Amino acid sequence: MDNPAGEAVTPVSRNSDYYTGVAGRNGILDAITRRDTTGGSYKVDVALIYQSQWLVNSVGTYPEDVWKDVCERNGKPAFRHYRSMGQTIPVLMKALKEHERETAQFKDGCFKEVGNKAIGAKMKIVKPVVQWQGPSGNGFDAARWPEDLMTEIVQ
Repeated sequence: MDNPAGEAVTPVSRNSDYYTGVAGRNGILDAITRRDTTGGSYKVDVALIYQSQWLVNSVGTYPEDVWKDVCERNGKPAFRHYRSMGQTIPVLMKALKEHERETAQFKDGCFKEVGNKAIGAKMKIVKPVVQWQGPSGNGFDAARWPEDLMTEIVQ
């Protein structure tokens, strides 16, 4: 988005946090499915730094023409390096609702309202997309932990 001062800015949403969570969730769902079909124990190992490295090294950034198009379509909101997510997310959501209604579908049935004590307000969040009703089939192996919990596992 627009950066009038040409300074470094914090991303509007924390891609590393979000996508690391998505990767972890996908790994957990895969492990549950495998446990149910073939048995066994599975470990899901995710890390913010590895997700960030993957985003930068494998995905890269949008070409200049794409940035220009996104900025033009969304009213050129400006995000500054000193603003928190609490300040930037409402600006982003407003731009999406005003300028991207066709592609960013905000259907009420997909959200639920929850209280947030930290900011003293109610928020709408995405409803769960999967609910696990309990164990079934195979996969009741005992949990195993590394002997040294300070050891980082990189695979």
